[in-house]
Amino acid sequence: MDTLIDALTKTPLPTILVVAGILFLFVAVGGQLGARLSSRRLKPLYALLIGLVLLGAGVAMQVAQLKVNSTEANKDKVATGQTTPTATIEPARMYTLRGPIMKGRVIRTSLKMEMPEVSVSAETGGKYTTGSGVISIEKSERIEVIALEGERPSILREKILSDTRTATVTIEGQSSNSTQKGPLEGATMMVEYKNGQWVRSLMENSPNQAQKAELQQQFVDPDEIYPVEQVPLGYKWQLKEHQLAHFFPGVLSASGDAWCTFTDVQVHQGRKCAVISSWLQISYRALIDNNPAEINLGASGMTYRALDKLVDLDAMMDGQMTIKWSSVVNGTKSTMEMAGPLHGVQRISDITDQPD
Repeated sequence: MDTLIDALTKTPLPTILVVAGILFLFVAVGGQLGARLSSRRLKPLYALLIGLVLLGAGVAMQVAQLKVNSTEANKDKVATGQTTPTATIEPARMYTLRGPIMKGRVIRTSLKMEMPEVSVSAETGGKYTTGSGVISIEKSERIEVIALEGERPSILREKILSDTRTATVTIEGQSSNSTQKGPLEGATMMVEYKNGQWVRSLMENSPNQAQKAELQQQFVDPDEIYPVEQVPLGYKWQLKEHQLAHFFPGVLSASGDAWCTFTDVQVHQGRKCAVISSWLQISYRALIDNNPAEINLGASGMTYRALDKLVDLDAMMDGQMTIKWSSVVNGTKSTMEMAGPLHGVQRISDITDQPD
């Protein structure tokens, strides 16, 4: 008996209540504890109620005791400096994609655009023909910042170093090859920002008719397409109005949609670069042999922009393009349409410190 009393005194009260509650529930369903405590002498309903009360009280006391123990443990950790650190949300890192331009900066650009598989359809005097072709344009130029207005260039000097345009067209089994130099190859132009747009003029001589047509083409400073404010990774922005001509230089006008996204930061050509992806669906107006042409371009691209000098290093573009124009030869109107995949590569380098 003494042993039993000693065991009970050492048993926590919540445990005793839980055990007692289980015993009364056992009696309530018809069980029996010896001859003195059974469902015959104790009504099952009373046994059920007593069992539930004892069991509930025991469980509640157990839960309360666990909460007290947890609180005391946390107080001990705070006192000894062993608390678990809470997560902190750091602000997103911001990047500069467009900075102030320095007077005297010189940029050299090389561009190659090609349509390796072109489907050709032509209509001349009511006669329709089809064929295939290959088109490529290779151009390089040098641009120097002459004057600034605030932090942006206002006067540039542009020199066309080379401009080669090649086309091979096969219609009804007969092929024709054409390689031409652009009218402004070797020429130097003054490019001035006036009334919200760039105006180009030939510096050496008076332009001929073909050169006048080329000088009408829109000019886009490569830095203009980037946001002035600092931006985080994932930032997306839309290009508008004259900025659309950035993707296809040498056009008279452009309309449509173009979006750029700052997707990543990578090391490219040994330099830390912002990776800019682009998506575009644009309609252009241009001149082909002094004849107005309609160009529709849908493409996606990627640009690596060096974060140290804020200049594009490499840019690639792939998509689909359709070109349609009309001309009159010997009094007969001819309409031609070319369509096919387009691949473009542009490489830019800062040659400010390099001799001419």
